[in-house]
Amino acid sequence: MDDGIVDVTRPSETAVDELEPPFMEQPDPPTAAHHALEAVDAGDDNVYRLKMTHAGTRYELSVCETDTIYDLKLFCYSLTNVPPERQKIIGLVKGKLPSDELLVLDLHLSVGKVKDFMLVGTPEGDEIKELRQNSDILNDLDVDADAQGVIDPQLDRRNKRRIREAVEKWKPDIMLPPRKDAKLLVLDLDYTLLDCKTWGKNTTSEDFARPGLHEFLRRVTDAKWDIMIWSQTHWRYLEQKLLELNMIGGDNEYNIVTVLDRQTMFSVHSNRKGKIVRHEVKALQIIWDRFPEYTANNTVHIDDLSRNAVLQPQNLLKCHAFKNTTRGTTDRELYDMADYLEKIASLDDLSHLDHKQFRKYK
Repeated sequence: MDDGIVDVTRPSETAVDELEPPFMEQPDPPTAAHHALEAVDAGDDNVYRLKMTHAGTRYELSVCETDTIYDLKLFCYSLTNVPPERQKIIGLVKGKLPSDELLVLDLHLSVGKVKDFMLVGTPEGDEIKELRQNSDILNDLDVDADAQGVIDPQLDRRNKRRIREAVEKWKPDIMLPPRKDAKLLVLDLDYTLLDCKTWGKNTTSEDFARPGLHEFLRRVTDAKWDIMIWSQTHWRYLEQKLLELNMIGGDNEYNIVTVLDRQTMFSVHSNRKGKIVRHEVKALQIIWDRFPEYTANNTVHIDDLSRNAVLQPQNLLKCHAFKNTTRGTTDRELYDMADYLEKIASLDDLSHLDHKQFRKYK
């Protein structure tokens, strides 16, 4: 199961997600020859001991019968840095692994007998570097958010259902309340506000933050834009990045209402150059349903990937990916976007704007 871009028109699929920027950067995956993860507070549940092999390294872990298949995948993720969407588990059961919501009990494993299996998948941060550094190839892999027929009409019902489910599950932690008559700015994090390839390598925020970050946040806050951060990142790394960037937890007065991580994203199918591809999206409707003061008419979504916005392409303000911090001193993206957002902040309705032309806006 891959939630990166996958060509689903072929019977044997290779995840393009493994050839593109990771949704987040993390410390290097474990290198020790042996790891163990024990189930905690199993109570009266049966506990199953497993041995997993990934990239030549063996790991031990224990799961309870009441854990779900997705819990098992998260355990594997914590050991290998291979996210659940990229995991292919071989040898644990005969045939196809059951769906994520089913229990480990349904695997019919033997209590007291160690079960061996293999995990195949690329850890976050180990994607092919040539593709990460080649913007032309990366752009070719991205979906055009404005392409005709981006979302197959037959899938609309499914997408609406996934939005409803996400709204029901999402319990936002409110940092600062929405302000009366404020507009909403949804900000991507990796490669939009920071170079996540540099983050986590004994660097300071000056090394990986996009130039003008704090001036940008101050200016848009003063122009009465409320801010939400939405990153395709696990929460623990998202929080760490925001703290290191001094975007939260300090004395700043940026009106960050809440933060969304990867758990609020889901997969859709889109058309890329005549091929059906599967990828994750940031459905702004999830925010609008939870916060009715924000709508399609007063929201702007800044992201370096068009495919994240295929459900609401008219709200996308696409930025250039910030990847090479050695050229950071010449990067003017946040300054230019702040100019634009200040100019349009007084408009009652933003739906008529073409954000692709933001540099030319008068």
